Amino acid sequence: TEPDKLTTNAEGSLLPNKIYTAVVLTGGIYYTGERYANAANTDKIPSYTLYDTAHAIPPVYSIKR
Repeated sequence: TEPDKLTTNAEGSLLPNKIYTAVVLTGGIYYTGERYANAANTDKIPSYTLYDTAHAIPPVYSIKR
């Protein structure tokens, strides 16, 4: 059988046959405990927690060859 032909535009550039989208979610929680700020261990830095989240909807192209 002959493979599917690719779609081209007026300039002859290759175009995807289908465009899919997907939702991407990511994030994290990062904890850092209390620690000393100097070599003599006289100054303390308190503990802290960082939270981050992100989302994206990148296009996903499908080109049949």
